[in-house]
Amino acid sequence: MSRKYLLAICMMAALALGGCGSGGGGSDSPVLGGTTGGGTTDGGTDGGTADNTGGGTVTGVGTLGALTDIGDLLGAGGDAWYDTETIDINILGQIIGSSMSVPIFWDPASPDSMTIIPGHPSAYDDYFGLKTTPSNNTFEVTNPLQITDSGLVIGNSFTKTGESESRAYIWDSTSDTFIDLTPPNYTDNDNKRIIKEYSNVVDINTHGEVLLTADNEDGRWAYYWDGVTFETISDLQDESGATLPAFDVPRLLRVPSILGATSSTAVALNDNGQGVVNSGDTAAFFDLNNGGRASLNSLGGASTQAVDINNSGHVIGNSGNEGFFWRGGVMYPISNPTGDTVVVVDINNNDQVVGNSGGKAFIWHLDLNKNGVFQEIGTLGGSTSTVAAINDQGLVIGTSETSNTYSEGNISRVVEHGFLWRNGAIYDLGAHSPPNYSYPFHPDLFFSRGTAINENGVVAGDSFSINAHARGFTLTPVFP
Repeated sequence: MSRKYLLAICMMAALALGGCGSGGGGSDSPVLGGTTGGGTTDGGTDGGTADNTGGGTVTGVGTLGALTDIGDLLGAGGDAWYDTETIDINILGQIIGSSMSVPIFWDPASPDSMTIIPGHPSAYDDYFGLKTTPSNNTFEVTNPLQITDSGLVIGNSFTKTGESESRAYIWDSTSDTFIDLTPPNYTDNDNKRIIKEYSNVVDINTHGEVLLTADNEDGRWAYYWDGVTFETISDLQDESGATLPAFDVPRLLRVPSILGATSSTAVALNDNGQGVVNSGDTAAFFDLNNGGRASLNSLGGASTQAVDINNSGHVIGNSGNEGFFWRGGVMYPISNPTGDTVVVVDINNNDQVVGNSGGKAFIWHLDLNKNGVFQEIGTLGGSTSTVAAINDQGLVIGTSETSNTYSEGNISRVVEHGFLWRNGAIYDLGAHSPPNYSYPFHPDLFFSRGTAINENGVVAGDSFSINAHARGFTLTPVFP
């Protein structure tokens, strides 16, 4: 269960921007491996306190504790440091992200080092080397997406074309095992073994089961892999007709979709064999335990797109300009009383939903009478806020404008900080500079964003400069 469907879209937008601080991981050398870099603890840059627009109590910078810098890939000091951005954090506080556009794994048990996450070493359109003339359409970037509590990482490699040429993988950080999530194989009319190119993973549950989208002989569909079952390919031939040595690939199962559908896109999978896919203008819930499926339909004829599912099998998504919460066949609208468009982002296992509407983050739930309760989270004194995630404790992580403005020369920008929200109080996470950075410019980093939170409430985020040069941090909050 995760918000990875939206995150994948955000990561591809970041990929298109390129350069340092561009958001979302990426690797220019996806076959590299190794350990280097480092990080230490640093205090936040004081942004002050402010009134909360439309929300509860605002608490000032540093209230929850100091931000821990996770370092960079090179471990540089003095007047040089390199960008690091966070993507996800697990129960152990292990973080995946990128540093210098290379996908990285950071472990608080070894805080002074980073491990490079490997990527696909071959070409997109000739992954198994079947062509007489080798392809130069190699994978340019590798984007990690999610890390489980046991240290399994899912992600996708892309060519320079971007999202349209994707290959999925799973990497075990404990054993350093890399598995290509190979698209389904089939035999054509000439009884020749065929394997398509495209696969894109979106979710992994606590059991290591994954949900992905992949190409087959009849189109693009959502597939499930149980994380343990493989099949042997022993009859794949190259262009000369020679048969390759036998090899094993994950055995994928196509998940149920809408009756009559011509394609489906994977969205999310929970810990109980249930998931959700999008297909055309609607979405479908499926249960692998009994083969059941159900169309979510829509709110008043509008297009419906699912976003996430929790361990109770409850689905959130968007239908027209409204969000929705779907439970057992019934769709509840998630509406902003102001009439602004609602975009849902995440749901926890207590049926609390977070999203964004009218330029501000919100949290929503059903009351005892099954009526929806919409609560604006508010801001850190500025005009806008956005939410990233919610955990099962009801802690919400996100980013908000503050009441402060950064000005240097002719450049002026409203300061944004990451926030942590709990029970009506919104806490300013502040921002930090790398503790070993001694370049004389002042101030160094004024901005930050909250990116992820684990079930213990440990936060991952990034501080960043006026030119979007980012530096990852983590924080174990201590509430007053």
